[in-house]
Amino acid sequence: MPIKNIRLILVMLGAVIAYGRICTAGTWVDDFSDITLRDWGHIEKSNDWSATVNNERFNFKGKNGDANFTIRNWELGEIQDFSLGMKFMFRHIGNESYWKIIYLAQNMKTGEYEGIVEFVIDFDLGHRILGPDIAFVSIDATVPEEHPQLGIILRGESIANGRFAYEKEVWYTLKIKADGDRYTFSIDDVILEAVDNSVPIGWINLGFYSRLSIWLDDFIVTGPNVPNGGPGGLGVVMPAEKLATTWGKLKARN
Repeated sequence: MPIKNIRLILVMLGAVIAYGRICTAGTWVDDFSDITLRDWGHIEKSNDWSATVNNERFNFKGKNGDANFTIRNWELGEIQDFSLGMKFMFRHIGNESYWKIIYLAQNMKTGEYEGIVEFVIDFDLGHRILGPDIAFVSIDATVPEEHPQLGIILRGESIANGRFAYEKEVWYTLKIKADGDRYTFSIDDVILEAVDNSVPIGWINLGFYSRLSIWLDDFIVTGPNVPNGGPGGLGVVMPAEKLATTWGKLKARN
């Protein structure tokens, strides 16, 4: 076979593979219109915090300094090479409060964590070091490590950090992009980038701590192995149309 024909076949094959990846990419949408939070699992009540859905928005309220609440999107499942976006707004921020999006690999048979990448918005550290109304934002990586006396421990470090000046009762847009071992974390015009290989594929968790009142809306995840669906999904509508519809709703709320 002529070399030109072989090259043409390889180019066409590459195009087919690339097109197939685009076509099989899915979109998961939770606009919090479902008050049961069914994709996030069963939510237990606590004296330290409350987690509810009001007016199609998720609201976490930390009632005291001991508030410590984490939820996982079980129906979304384990994902990789994804883009995540959501909106958030603060109503009250107390001492030692922070929240984060957690991307983690976990051995479901043993329950042990195999790697964690966290995208953190820390108000307490920001207030103490950077000043009022400024949060410390970071990408943190954590891996298990064998300790001679304690056994397996989790060792974490900040691999990218910056500052985020905020106002209460203002909606902000948060985005996370994972491409192999490369991560981008942005809040409006604040952008962090980092490289870490501790989570080849993992779950998405949300964590909230201490006296904090925060609202979340329009949780959207896209990626090649992300399932099409979610409480805010629109059946068989194509991902691009789903995104346009959801972001149209988001814009109208502003």
